[in-house]
Order: sequence, then structure tokens, then C-alpha cells
Amino acid sequence: MDVTEFLTRIASEHLDVTTNGADSGGYEGDELAALGASILSVTSRLAERFEEERQLTTLSEEITRGVYRDEVLDYVFESFRGIIPYDRIGCALLEDGDDVVRSQWARSDYSGTRLKVGFAAKIDRSSLQTILDTGEPRIINDTVAYLEDHPHSAATKLIVAEGIRSSLTCPLVAMGRPIGFLFFSSKQTACYKTLHQKTFMRVAAMVSIAVEKSVLYEELAALNRELTQARTLLEYQASHDSLTGVLRRGSILAELTSACERHSSDVGPDRTWLGVVMCDIDHFKKVNDTYGHPVGDAVLQSVTSTLAGKLRGSDAIGRYGGEEFLIVATTKHDSSELERLVEQLRATLEHNVILTDSGPLSVTASFGIAIAAPDEPAVADLMIERADRALYAAKNAGRNQVIVD
Repeated sequence: MDVTEFLTRIASEHLDVTTNGADSGGYEGDELAALGASILSVTSRLAERFEEERQLTTLSEEITRGVYRDEVLDYVFESFRGIIPYDRIGCALLEDGDDVVRSQWARSDYSGTRLKVGFAAKIDRSSLQTILDTGEPRIINDTVAYLEDHPHSAATKLIVAEGIRSSLTCPLVAMGRPIGFLFFSSKQTACYKTLHQKTFMRVAAMVSIAVEKSVLYEELAALNRELTQARTLLEYQASHDSLTGVLRRGSILAELTSACERHSSDVGPDRTWLGVVMCDIDHFKKVNDTYGHPVGDAVLQSVTSTLAGKLRGSDAIGRYGGEEFLIVATTKHDSSELERLVEQLRATLEHNVILTDSGPLSVTASFGIAIAAPDEPAVADLMIERADRALYAAKNAGRNQVIVD
């Protein structure tokens, strides 16, 4: 049995005794009855006070545990109805150098709200400025009458349209600095009394801590996201060629090494054919010498885009150096599929028209292929050597060709 139950039981039993005594005891019984009623009244107030303290303690614990402002405000809305009256609670924070107050959170028991999250108003020369200046809460016992006296108050028009008839506004102050307001609103006129103010201010003080804590947490979370994005960008820039967007030499070589290791360790019926392709743009030096490096860069970008667009998702392409590209591809079928893929790349480049500042251009490319069968071990350096040998054979054969080593 808790303290509240104990006091209530004692008072009730005492009242029964005094009431029974009143039937036979005259004046003494009347005094005892009055005393019992007084005890019950005190007990009721104590019970309310104990419940209020319990709720405030729980709110403090919620603030300690929680990191988000809205979590704490939701808890206040759901838990304090037995202590303080409200049909709606709202939270607005200062921004733009404390010149503007903006609604950040609101919750009500009814539908059809008019004062939405995001609503903003200037605070200069408003009644809210007075709350900040004095640090004292503001009670409006009749919002309809208040609106008649302040017909230009947009926020009051909206809450009156919602059916709100009284309100209490508490300042939110964190570390001695005002940060916003907590609004309690009711559909009953004259709902808020002076006796509520201490409780409201204690709740507001705790919510201020929660708001400041959540703002800091959200800033840290945003900073963490920015750092993560920056790290991702740096990792991408470190692994990808800035001009063409494909893998850098070191990255494509790492892909090739991994592919060779997987190929050599695979066993069973799902083993694949591994193809390593060296590609070199024909007469690229002539393009640079004739049209200049900006046009040469445009050609490199177009060729890269064309090659990458024809490759499959499992394939990898990287800039090996200058106008040379290295492609790593696999297939479960046979070597002819890899040869058909590379021939398709060659034919597409041959018929591709590149639009440049110097007019339309067309280029061709030579390809050398090294293929490792499913039962054949693959070593990265040896595969590159074979593909490079096949590439030079294609160039010596007249360029714009595909040769398999």
C-alpha cells in the first residue's frame, strides 16, 4: 500500500467513525465529522501532489533517457492530463537570431487543427516578447475576448477557429537563454489558474532541457551525416578517375586481383570463364595534336561512357593509363560470349559520333583479350601480360580489331 492509499484509508475510516458518532453525540459528533472531512480534503490534495511529483519525476527520467524533443513532448501530452488540463499542447522555437518564432511540434485531442507545424511569426512587439522579457507565463482565460482586443493576431485567430478558449504559455529557457515557448490550450474558458503555473513552469523547465539536448543531438547527427558523406566522396574520388568517372588504375588492378583469386578458388559446376580486356583508342595522339586536349578529354569521356554503358553489372572497367582501359569480365557459358561482348564494344565505338566543340568526331579502338578457362588458374600479372600482347597484335594488324591471346 503506497502513502496515498494509506492516508485515504485512514481518513475514510476516521470519517466513518465520526459520522456514526454524529448520530448519537450531538456537538462533539459534528466536530468530529468536520475533522474527518477536513482530513479527507487534505488527503485528496496530498494524493494529487504525490501524483504530480511522480509524473514530474518520470518526465525527468524520460528526458534523461530520450534524445529527441518530440519523444519528450509526446510523453508530456500522454501523461499529464490528470495533473494539468489541456486539449492541445504546442512547442515553438526561436530562430533567425531570435526574431522569429516557429511552431515545431503540436498535438491535440481533436481533428481540424488550424495552427500547423511550420507556422511562423515575428516576435518583436508581440505579447510573446513580454513573456521572454519577464520570464513569466501568460494566461489567457478567454481567447475570444483576447482576439477582440488583438484582432491582428494571426495565431489567436487560428486557435480560436479550432475551438480553443483558454491558454497558458510558458517560456522555454535553457542555460539562461530563451529558446522558445510551450503552449497549453483548452476548449474550456478560464481553464488555467495561478495554482497551475508552478507545475507548468516545472514542466517547461524540463522540456527546455529536452529541447536543448535534442537540438545538440540533431546537430551532431547532421554533422555525422556530413562527415559520412564527405568520407564516401573522398573514397569515391580516391578510387575513381576524375575525368572519366571509371576506376583508377590501382582500383581496377585490385578488382582484377580479386577476380583472379575468386576464379582460382572456385570449385563445382558454377565455375566461370574469366576475361581480361585491354582497350586502346586508335590514333588518340593525333586527336590531341589536331584538336587540342579539351577535345581529347571529350573523346575520352565519350569512349568511357560508351564502353561502360555496354558492360554488364558484374563487369568492371578502369582507366589503365592515358587512352588505355582495362576491363574485367566473367561468364558461365564459354569464351565465345566474352569475345562477342568485346566485339560489340568495338563495333559500337566505331559507329559512335562524338559531338565536340570542334565538330563531330569518330574514333575506333583496338582490343586484346586474355581468357582463363574454369579449370585454369588465373594470375593478375600474367593475365594483363597476355591481354597486352593481344592488344599490340590488334594494332599491328591494322587497329580497330579484337584479338584473343
